[in-house]
Amino acid sequence: MKRKLVIVLGLGIACAVQADLSLGQTIGIDFGSIAPAAGLNFNSYSDVTIANGATESFGGTLIDTGGNAVSGVVFSVQNLSGQATGRATASPGTEGAGLMTDSTVYSDWLISNSTSGEPLDPGGYFVFTFTGLDDDLAYDLTGGFDSNNNNFDAIWSADGQSVTTSPSGDGGYATLEGLATDGSGNLEIAVARNTLHVTAAGLTLTAVTPPLPSMEPGDVICVDFGTTVPGIGNYNIINSGALSITNLVRFSDGEILAVGLDVTATNPFDGAGCIASTAGLANINDTDADVYADTFLSAYTAGADNDIITLTFTGLDDSLYYDLSG
Repeated sequence: MKRKLVIVLGLGIACAVQADLSLGQTIGIDFGSIAPAAGLNFNSYSDVTIANGATESFGGTLIDTGGNAVSGVVFSVQNLSGQATGRATASPGTEGAGLMTDSTVYSDWLISNSTSGEPLDPGGYFVFTFTGLDDDLAYDLTGGFDSNNNNFDAIWSADGQSVTTSPSGDGGYATLEGLATDGSGNLEIAVARNTLHVTAAGLTLTAVTPPLPSMEPGDVICVDFGTTVPGIGNYNIINSGALSITNLVRFSDGEILAVGLDVTATNPFDGAGCIASTAGLANINDTDADVYADTFLSAYTAGADNDIITLTFTGLDDSLYYDLSG
C-alpha cells in the first residue's frame, strides 16, 4: 500500500497517513483516565462512562505504535454489560503482556462493575469493534487486565476463537491469532464477564499475514514422483533431491495449503521408463508421460532394510477422512 506524506505548513508537522492498517503495524488502545506515557504511541480511550446499550467511538484519528496516523480505521466500544461503565481511575492493575508493560497502560481500566444491588447481566459483555481494516490481512489481538483477583476473569472472543483470562493466575492477558475480518473491513471483539466484572485495561491489534487454508472436503492433492515436472496440472514433486514439501498445493487451482509431506527411504533413487497405468485410479493422469513415465524408489542395497518408503502428511484435519490413490 502506498503511503502519502501530508505536510501541515502552518504547524510545521509532517506525518505518515494511511487508509488502513498495513502488514506488520500495530494499534494500541489504552483504557482508563490515565493517559499513556509519551513514546508508547497508544491511543487513549479515556471515555470511561458508557451507558448500558450505548456505543461510543474513539474521538480522533488512531495512530499505530510508530506514531503514524491510521486515518481509515475507526475503533468503538459498545457496552452490553447491563450497567453503565465507570470507576476507571488508578487500580491494582499489574503488568500486562506484549506492549502493555507500562503502568500508564495497565494500572487503569474500563470496567462495568458488579456491585450489591446493581448486578451485571449474567452474560454481560463489551464489544470492541475495528472498522476500515484490510480484508486481505489477518490480525493478532492481545488484551486483558491483570490484578491477581479472579473477580476480573474475562472471556475474549473474536472470529470464532475464544480464550479465558485468569488474573489470579498471572494470566490476565491473552492473545488470539490469525483473526479475519467479516469481509467488509470489520473485526468485532467480545469481552464477557467470567465471574463478576467486565474489565479491560488495554489491547493491541497487529496486522499479520493470513494463515494458509487447510485441506477441506473435496480438495485433491496430487504428488508426482520423479524428476520430470508435468507440463499441465498443479502437481507436488517428490524425488531423491526433494523429500519434503512444507506446503502442498491444491490440484484444482494451485492454492498453497497448510498441509505438508515428508518422505523417508533408505536409499532414495529416481527411476524412469514406466508405462501408462490402466487401473483408472481416481485423480491420477494416466495419459501424461510427464506424470507416469518417471518414478521414485528406495534402491536395493545389500544388507539394508530398504523395502519401505514412508509418506507422512502433516497438518490434516483430524475430523475428516481421506481417500488415497496411488
